[in-house]
Amino acid sequence: MSLSRVIFNGTNHILFYAPKALRKSFLKLISYFPFDVVYPSVFMIEPTNICNGLCPLCPIGVDSDDRKKGYLQYETFIRLVDEIKDIAKLIIMNFAGDPILHPRIGDLIAYAENNGIQTIIGTNGTIDKAEELIRAGASEILFSLDGASEETYHKYRNYKDDKGFEEIVENLRKLVVKKSEIGNGKTNIVLQFVVFKHNEHEIDDIVKLGDNIGVDAVDLKPVCLNDFFDDSLDELIKKYLPKDQNHYIRRRNKFILKKPPLCSFVFHETEILWNGDVTICCYDYDGGYVIGNISDEGGFKKIWKSKKYREMRRKIVNSELELCRKCANTSVFGTRLRLKEM
Repeated sequence: MSLSRVIFNGTNHILFYAPKALRKSFLKLISYFPFDVVYPSVFMIEPTNICNGLCPLCPIGVDSDDRKKGYLQYETFIRLVDEIKDIAKLIIMNFAGDPILHPRIGDLIAYAENNGIQTIIGTNGTIDKAEELIRAGASEILFSLDGASEETYHKYRNYKDDKGFEEIVENLRKLVVKKSEIGNGKTNIVLQFVVFKHNEHEIDDIVKLGDNIGVDAVDLKPVCLNDFFDDSLDELIKKYLPKDQNHYIRRRNKFILKKPPLCSFVFHETEILWNGDVTICCYDYDGGYVIGNISDEGGFKKIWKSKKYREMRRKIVNSELELCRKCANTSVFGTRLRLKEM
């Protein structure tokens, strides 16, 4: 863990238990820190906001977002990578939608990797692009599988094109096999399992399934219940929240999990939508907090240093934005089980 991360976590721990008045005064002071003196090292870039999924806890799945649908232009991505390759360490190829629906997703990944930037891509696994993803050299592929049986899986995940559980599991097998055939030891294949009330009994089964298939790791992710669904949140809590409280990431009323005072993402991460718009947070599904567009004169770096971005950072640190109500990020990020080490 880096020194900056140790300092950040320590500060959060102190502020977490500090009196409200003291915490508020400190946050007001730190909000004037010149965050723009250091560029972000993590870029969350949206290849597309199109998805074939109908997931009930996702704004895209329930079609509650207002943004126009589209795909990131390859040429736009190339210009961006050329600009940020001296500062970026990681590109997360996700925001909204499923990135492998992008017609040139392999080319996007390959260009970033060939320029020394690691890439992580997450997918629901319904589309078989195993060879394209492995040959592109993605650093990590997160394959979502929220059930170890067909009945459990389809209690949450369903698709417009009626993809079945066995077909999706077979796509995961193809991914692992293709990695072996091509001889790509670089790509880390991770089976990602979101823990709900209806599937928490299958945790051991999903670990065994992942081990049998040959994935590198299994991620047990806590369920995220946020304020995108204010009108039905109590109902969603009853339906989806697991009995094991270790898997909660957000609760309401007696379920509330207090969030750390400081948002870590304002220090080191930025988000870019498929049309080139730069926004401030991965929860801005509607693109309502756009700072600028990477195609504007001066590109991304000018946007990062802009007065508008500085003001938004201050508001985030002070929790002044309505968007921050939707945030479910806490110190709990799930558990990764390294199967090769078990």
